[in-house]
Parts: sequence; structure tokens; C-alpha cells
Amino acid sequence: GLVVESDPQFPDPEAARVVITDGIGPLTGVDVPTDDLVEHAEEIRDAKERLAARMREADEESTQARPLGMYQ
Repeated sequence: GLVVESDPQFPDPEAARVVITDGIGPLTGVDVPTDDLVEHAEEIRDAKERLAARMREADEESTQARPLGMYQ
């Protein structure tokens, strides 16, 4: 079988590219263009990095001490 490690929570065009170029292509003798998959992989990687940064910022904000009002 063809197995590629990927993140189950996000689309993984890089894993798809590897299956196509290293698995399906050699078995079938068909050359499938994968340039679009590489572009999508970069876009998803950038989006994941932005999401991780936002999550870190939110976590840092939630752990900061805040002054309490008198009647809280």
C-alpha cells in the first residue's frame, strides 16, 4: 500500500505530492504535475504558523495578572 505521514487536522498537499510522485507516478508511468500542490502546501503551512502565533498571543494574554476591582 501507499502510506504517507500527514496531519489529520489539516489538508496536506505535501503528503499528496509525495504519494503521487513517489508512489503512483512510478507504478503507472504517468507524470502528474504537482506544482499546485506545492503552492497549496506553502499556503497551508503559512496559515498554520499564523494560527499558532495567534494562539500563543491569546494564551499569553489570558495568563497575565490583572488588577481586581474592589467588589468582584
